[in-house]
Amino acid sequence: MTNGKETPFASRGKDERWERVAFLTGKLAAGAGSAREENPHPQGSRSAQGWFAGWQAYGGEAAPSPTRRVRVAIPVIPAPRPIRLESDLTMDMIERLPGMGDDDLRTLGVNAERLALTGTPKQKASAQAVLPAIQAEIAERLAKKIAAAPPKSAATLKRKAAAVAAAAARTA
Repeated sequence: MTNGKETPFASRGKDERWERVAFLTGKLAAGAGSAREENPHPQGSRSAQGWFAGWQAYGGEAAPSPTRRVRVAIPVIPAPRPIRLESDLTMDMIERLPGMGDDDLRTLGVNAERLALTGTPKQKASAQAVLPAIQAEIAERLAKKIAAAPPKSAATLKRKAAAVAAAAARTA
């Protein structure tokens, strides 16, 4: 006893600890529906007494047999991903074209041409559907750049025309 209180059951000594463990196992055994005669401890030992005390604490013979819980594995089927049709993907790509940079658009055009020739049937169909829109966007951007460029002087145009004519004469 310490300060008028009894020391905890588990701290009294080695035998008492085993008695406490036996008490808990007896309680569990009673919960599982074991009979009094199923005490696994040696008869007359303190652990046997602890097991019986735990068995009685749970209710012993008066306790109704518990219903057993059975775990059943229920297969979890993942939700299907939403299906996007090829036409949706193509339209999505076409809508993104105006926001792309010139280099990205040029790379996309080269890749679409390559896939249209050598891709799988699905890739060929997608590339052939997107390719006209890519080419139209590239042509539109080029026309805007030419229109925005300052006009060339007549002297520069005459020199270029003369250089083209001279090159054509040499090859002929």
